[in-house]
Amino acid sequence: FGGRLAASLVGSKYNLQNIFNLEKLFAKPVIKEDVSDAIVEACVNFSASKTGALIVFQQNTELYNYAQTGVMMKAKVTDELIENIFFKNTPLHDGAVIINENKILARCILPVSDRRDIPGSMGLRHRAALGLSGVSDAYVVVVSEETGNITFFKDGSFKVKVSPEELKKFLSNDFSGFVVK
Repeated sequence: FGGRLAASLVGSKYNLQNIFNLEKLFAKPVIKEDVSDAIVEACVNFSASKTGALIVFQQNTELYNYAQTGVMMKAKVTDELIENIFFKNTPLHDGAVIINENKILARCILPVSDRRDIPGSMGLRHRAALGLSGVSDAYVVVVSEETGNITFFKDGSFKVKVSPEELKKFLSNDFSGFVVK
């Protein structure tokens, strides 16, 4: 039976080369420029209006379990849609958006971190971002509804007061300005 299964996989669209592609397994997903532009534009608008947002970019760590806690979307990323999702008093505005393969996978709720070294100025969105970035390789962007500051989270660390230019660099995997205090 095992031999027939292996033989049936070879030459099919599920060939072994794709199943065991280590380069694809360990490569960082690329965030397309139109997606990063839409996110930066939305974050600039959120910052100006002090609208809270929590945006997660899935990398290699699977986040489907988190996505299933909310509303599955599989939608094109546009600044208008992102702004609509986080618009105050809409049903989806609390929680996070997970972006996977340059699509909005879901709007969902994330668990918060119980770390004690989080500054008191950070709220639940920041705590959820810190927790998720600490247990996965996801990039997380938070806009504070209190201050309008944009914060970028990666590998359990964060940078506060990220400029639109820095955010664009970080989303393109350029972390030269990612200095953690």
